[in-house]
Amino acid sequence: MTYKVFLKDLGNKLKMQRKKLGLTQSELVEKINKGLNKNDDDYLSDKQMSRVECGENATRLDKFVKWALALEKTPDYFLLGIDYGDARTGISITDALNITVQGLETIHNQGSDRVILRRLDEILEQYEVDTIVIGKPINMNGTSSERTEITEKFIHKLQCKFNKIKVERIDERLTTVEAHKTMNFLDINKHKKRNIVDTISAVYILESYMKMKKDNWI
Repeated sequence: MTYKVFLKDLGNKLKMQRKKLGLTQSELVEKINKGLNKNDDDYLSDKQMSRVECGENATRLDKFVKWALALEKTPDYFLLGIDYGDARTGISITDALNITVQGLETIHNQGSDRVILRRLDEILEQYEVDTIVIGKPINMNGTSSERTEITEKFIHKLQCKFNKIKVERIDERLTTVEAHKTMNFLDINKHKKRNIVDTISAVYILESYMKMKKDNWI
């Protein structure tokens, strides 16, 4: 799915939910802006809402939470994506409508699973996560590798610590390649690439899972 198609799909879903509630764009904007003035960063104009519904604009995760409440569509859970690595681990999360995926952060664990688990504990205090999706590294021919075993050991720790949260594995082949393609397309410099490549990979991992689930592949 291209970014333009993705925005169009997002806008259509927001529009459908608004119409389901019998709200005009102006009425929804009024609900969202309740208690705000025009100088506030979170203030939304009718024109901005129209652009979002037409697939011409996107918004931040925190704004989606507010919009979800205005649309009376609060999710029961979020999905969390993990691109597990020795030195760095990328984290991604869905928006409040479970439609989009956004990069959350990169954990600099430097070989310590304890650092990752401690940070995840803090993140899970903030978000009501139902499912954790972690990339499973396998060889291009589909066989397991040494890295697969290392990841499985981490998954075991993950399941033991967060035993009420479902953990799903998904093939992560080519996610790093796609992440680098995205960064090259956006002309991100070499220094920044190193800091965000794992987070972008985590986004691809979670997006792949959501697409497979939507298409009933899992």
